[in-house]
Amino acid sequence: MSPYTLFLTAKEQAALTSIPAVLVAKTVMQTETLAYADTPQRRSIRVRNMQLAHPAFRELKEKFSGGTLAECMKFVAEIPFESVSEDDLTELYFAMGPDVLTSLIAGMLPHVHSDDDVEALMSLSFIRHSLLSSLSVSSVAA
Repeated sequence: MSPYTLFLTAKEQAALTSIPAVLVAKTVMQTETLAYADTPQRRSIRVRNMQLAHPAFRELKEKFSGGTLAECMKFVAEIPFESVSEDDLTELYFAMGPDVLTSLIAGMLPHVHSDDDVEALMSLSFIRHSLLSSLSVSSVAA
């Protein structure tokens, strides 16, 4: 089995102490150094441009576009991710932005106890890294 590559901040890496050593040994750690100063206005623009098909997202634009990070996290906790298509997930992750993904990663770290958990963490960290890579370029021009 190939190792899991995790893109975690130094603070997130310090929280890995709660993860079983056998799982940590299966990871390759990349320190996340990219940053993006997200704002409610930027998040609102991304949300307005979402094209979501899942019926659970009908109210998403209203709840998510003008909300605070805490309000967005509350909404995200109610999303039935298991029934969401890859296309909708891609749109949703982009609209949520790296700050929401960072909060999801922080909440997940204490609960990583299996290979499946590490795979989920790897996926979220990679998605956040990809968003940071793309958004960081656009923030230079802004």
